[in-house]
Amino acid sequence: MPVYLLILVLFFALFILTKLSNIKNADVILGGMMMLILALIAGFRSDVGMDYQAYKELFSEINTEVGAESSVEPGFVLINRIIYGLGGNYQMLFMIIAVISYALFYKFISYFSTNIFFSLLVFICIGQLYLNSFNAVRQFLAMSVFAYATLFIAEKKFWKYAECIILAALFGHASAILLIPLYFANREISIKSKLILLTLIVFASKYLIVLIENSKYAVYLKLEVFTKETSMVTFLYLLLSLFILFRQKYILNNNRYKNILVNMNYCYLILCVLLIVFSNTPLIELINRYSYYFILFYSILIPALLTEISNRSNRLIYQSIVVTLLVFLFVRSSIILGQEYNLTPFKFNFFLFE
Repeated sequence: MPVYLLILVLFFALFILTKLSNIKNADVILGGMMMLILALIAGFRSDVGMDYQAYKELFSEINTEVGAESSVEPGFVLINRIIYGLGGNYQMLFMIIAVISYALFYKFISYFSTNIFFSLLVFICIGQLYLNSFNAVRQFLAMSVFAYATLFIAEKKFWKYAECIILAALFGHASAILLIPLYFANREISIKSKLILLTLIVFASKYLIVLIENSKYAVYLKLEVFTKETSMVTFLYLLLSLFILFRQKYILNNNRYKNILVNMNYCYLILCVLLIVFSNTPLIELINRYSYYFILFYSILIPALLTEISNRSNRLIYQSIVVTLLVFLFVRSSIILGQEYNLTPFKFNFFLFE
């Protein structure tokens, strides 16, 4: 059985166990088991993901060549050197980062989610989350630290939030440092204000294109190797983010984290719009990568929105539709498009030491 189908089978098996179990907090315990399984699969993967070989070579370069560390964050270099000093290899690097990242993501999910297993399904099936951990390793680590840091937004602990973001920038990806202002996301912002700001951003982005086209960097806008079209999946997420924006006054009113969730959705909406504006330019890859920080909130938002459907029959219908769509997205990304993203064939490497 292919690994990706096995993941789905294990997920639904553990989900059924939560419904049959009389153990207190069974969903938290079994959900944690599922996340551990995901971490082990990610940690023991071999030559899976677009960047696997790059990180394998980087591990060797950092520990054998002078100056190789200048290309990545200092904290990430430190992790590599500690592992090497303990006799570990590049595979141990993947394992340690996977365990840390998934532990932080699970803390985020168990803290904010109204339905842990539904949140896990979203996490697994949205390609920019679980499957992305096979590719953007450093950014995924930064995303997980940011997810954990969001707890301190809810608890109004600025310095702890700032410390987490600095750690994300030092050990994961430097882009995380721009997330510090999001500490103020736990505030109510009107739809009108959001629409005005969105309009201004789109308007300003048009001028950015003009500036680039009339500069010495215009050549980069013509290099097809760096360009990419906006995917249909992005348009699907755009519709969801627009729905949440225009319905924010009426949804999640019983959720104490509403402001954080709808404002993070708004950040993702801005980036979705910019993805469309900059479609077929090299900038789309940069914007797309940054949007990953915010798409993780759909693992909380989607279950929360479905929970609000008061009619049980209607709720089950909508949940079934969403589950079917999520499974389709997962199968599409992991199996149908698996070779394109170097996700198939799936191989394992259980040797963690030199």
